[in-house]
Amino acid sequence: MPFSIQLGHALEIDYEACERVTFGIINFLKGVDLIPEPPQTLENQKLYTDKRLVLAPQAGFITLDVALDQKVKEGQRVGEIEPLFSEPLEIVAPAPGGHVIYARHEPIISRGDSILHIAGPEGTER
Repeated sequence: MPFSIQLGHALEIDYEACERVTFGIINFLKGVDLIPEPPQTLENQKLYTDKRLVLAPQAGFITLDVALDQKVKEGQRVGEIEPLFSEPLEIVAPAPGGHVIYARHEPIISRGDSILHIAGPEGTER
């Protein structure tokens, strides 16, 4: 089954990230024995079993204060939404905090859009 991977920003594909994702998919297929080779594992590799989404409570323009691969604490300011017709709204990390595994890059946001995916907390990794 063919599939396509595209990572990066508008008009800018991140080829290195595409290769890393492709390697990860192939390594996963090895790990679940769909490819008859042993998977590669890193000594410091972590598996997060919990993920929380930070969703936009309203539409506007978003500015993030955090980046991918950054750890955040509960209640930490992670960004701000500037709505069209009201005061700016601060966005904070949910309990109990964790590790940023997805961060939205597009500045225009609609109510309910995913802003961040936070994995963790530390106790849930294996």
